[in-house]
Amino acid sequence: MTVMETLDATPLAAELNHTFGALLLGTYFGFMLYGFMIHRSYTYFHFHDYPKDAKVNKIFVALPLVLETAHSTAALHFWHVLYLNH
Repeated sequence: MTVMETLDATPLAAELNHTFGALLLGTYFGFMLYGFMIHRSYTYFHFHDYPKDAKVNKIFVALPLVLETAHSTAALHFWHVLYLNH
């Protein structure tokens, strides 16, 4: 018996089936916020006088963008694996 067969036989698997829609909607909402963050970062770096800003300000714009990119990638990968394996 494989791990997936064991998980499918447990009552937990039945409870998880009801949460896939909420997970998908949360992922979509997160991607909308990620798109907004990309837009705001692009606006900051392209249209504002960011060379005059302090290095700390540049880091406070770039670091969340990098972290949110990693988070969105992980969320998409998690959803993809969960959807294909279940």
